Amino acid sequence: MSVDRVGGMGGVERMSIEMGRRLSARGHRVDLVYREAVWPVAEFAASMTHSNDLDGRLEHPLRAVRGMAPAVLAGVRHAPDVVYVNRFEDLSFALPLHMLTGVPIVCHWHYFSGHTRIELKSRGVKAFISVSQATADEWVAKGNVDPRRIEVIPNGINTRDFPVTDGPARTTARERLGIRPDAFIVNYCGRVSTEKGVDVLVDAWERLALPPETHRLMIVGVSQEWDEATTAYQNALIARNVPGIDWLPTRADVLTPLQAADLAVLPSRHESFGLAIVEALSTGLPVIATRTDGLPETVRDQGVLVEPDSPEELAAAIKRQLTMDANAEAARHRHLFVNQAYSIERMTDAVEDVLYRSARRGRKR
Repeated sequence: MSVDRVGGMGGVERMSIEMGRRLSARGHRVDLVYREAVWPVAEFAASMTHSNDLDGRLEHPLRAVRGMAPAVLAGVRHAPDVVYVNRFEDLSFALPLHMLTGVPIVCHWHYFSGHTRIELKSRGVKAFISVSQATADEWVAKGNVDPRRIEVIPNGINTRDFPVTDGPARTTARERLGIRPDAFIVNYCGRVSTEKGVDVLVDAWERLALPPETHRLMIVGVSQEWDEATTAYQNALIARNVPGIDWLPTRADVLTPLQAADLAVLPSRHESFGLAIVEALSTGLPVIATRTDGLPETVRDQGVLVEPDSPEELAAAIKRQLTMDANAEAARHRHLFVNQAYSIERMTDAVEDVLYRSARRGRKR
C-alpha cells in the first residue's frame, strides 16, 4: 500500500491511512510505502518503507527504479498479493514492482490528477477505484479510461467518531478553542489553497461585514509545510486581516472545531468527494458546499449548494443560515444520513472486495 503523507490534514491522507488500518484489523498484512511522515499514525503497518521519489514519473517507469529502489526492493521482498496505491502518481512505484514480479495493482482515485491517455501509464492496473461518479467520468473523458475498469466507492467515516454535538460537547469545544458561548461560528476545515476556494470564502465573509464580537469564521488548516505557491496563497489571505476570521493551524483533531461550530462551509473550486462535509454532517451541522465535481453527489439534499467562485452567492447563503434556529431533529437526520450513505464499514467491504478480486491469490476461503 502506498500513501503520499503519513498523517497530515488532507482528506486523502486521512482516508488512505484509515483504510490501511481497517484492512489490517481484518487480518491482512499491510506493508506501507510513504513519501513523508507528519504524524505517527501508521501503527497498523507490518512494515514501513520511506521513499522520496513518489513523484509520478510514469512515462518512464524504469527510470524511476533508481530513486524508488528501497520501496521496490521492499515490495519484492514482501511478495504482496496486490499493490494498492492511493494516488495515480504513485504508479511510479507500483509499475516497476509489477514489471519485476507481475503483482497486480489497484489504483484508488481520490481526485483527477490531470493525466491523459493513461493506457501505457497504467499497465498492470487490474482495477481503479473512484470516490465519486463525477471523478470516474472525468477520468473516462480526459484520461481515456475504460469505464468497465472503474469501481465507484464513496469514502466513508466512522460516525461514532463524529457524533451529533450536544450542549455539553459544544460548551467544552468552545472552551478549548477560546470561543465565547454566544458567538455564531462558521467552520472551514481543510487545506488553505486555491482549489479549495478559501479566497472566495474570505471575500464572502468580508462582504457580510458581521460584528466580529459575535460572528467568527474559523479556518482550520494553516500550515507552512505546503508547496511554495500554496503557502504564498495562504499567507496572502491571512495578511488581508479581514475582521472576524480566526486562522487555526492544521490539527489531527478535526472534531473539536466542528463541535464548536454552527455551520460548516466547503467553498471548493474542485472537489472529488468532500470528506470534511461528510464529517460535518455527521456531527449534525448544517452545511454549505459548492456545485462542483463530486460535491453535489456527496451532499445530495442534505445541504445548500452554491456556485463556485461566487462570493456573492456564498455570502447570501451564510446570511440566510444566520436567521435559522438550531434544529435537533434535523441534526439527528443528518447524522443518520451519513451513517447510511457513508459508513466506513461499507467502504471497507467494497475496497476489500476489489482487492480480493484483483489479487494474485484471490479471496481466502
